[in-house]
Amino acid sequence: MKRWIVWIAGINILAFGIVLNTKTGLGCAAVSSINYVISRLLPIGFGTASTFLYLVLIGIQLLIVKRFEKGIIAQIPFSILFGWITEIYDQGIQIEPTNFLSQFLVLLIAIALTALGIYLFMKADIVYNPVEGTTKTLADHFGRPVGSVKIVFDLFMICCSLVLGFLFSGQIIGIGIGTVVSAVLCGRIINTYGRIFERSNEYKSIAIKNQLCKLAIFLTQKDIENIIVSRRLSHYVYINLV
Repeated sequence: MKRWIVWIAGINILAFGIVLNTKTGLGCAAVSSINYVISRLLPIGFGTASTFLYLVLIGIQLLIVKRFEKGIIAQIPFSILFGWITEIYDQGIQIEPTNFLSQFLVLLIAIALTALGIYLFMKADIVYNPVEGTTKTLADHFGRPVGSVKIVFDLFMICCSLVLGFLFSGQIIGIGIGTVVSAVLCGRIINTYGRIFERSNEYKSIAIKNQLCKLAIFLTQKDIENIIVSRRLSHYVYINLV
């Protein structure tokens, strides 16, 4: 149950962060750059474009592992669900920063939320977002850290977005300084979240061990006291009988 709560929180935080990034005016998140371009080139919504891209990424994962895996196939219904959630946030968030300082502040918040969302649903380990699923598949395939692979993969998605924009419209669509910043920072922040939560778990583990040790010492002391009392009682009874 706890894993599902973490997973649901993760996908909602991720969707919110991705959409918030598109509202900064500094460029969309690297993780959503391709679907953003598709939504601007075709008469479809951002969420629908996300679903389309995710289905393509699922196919790429299957090609990499060269077999049908339940975890990858399960990303298909997730893609539809996540596309729907993204569409809701895209229609609901009406933030329009008016100057560069506010734009950059919103950008940093969006990146932090995106990274947190990614970390949470990957930590839940139920069903991955196809983008992160592809990142993890590549990381496992090449034996590299997920955060490091994500940086490279995000930069690759930016390059694909630039190519699509120039090829079909002759201009850059949705790519800006915010896109580059998100590509550089998101993977690093995910790694940072990992270290923070792991350290927190270590502290909890140490605290539990300390409590168990105290309990063991307490029980041992009580046992000793009971033994002493029993011996004194036995000695008293013996004397009275004699």
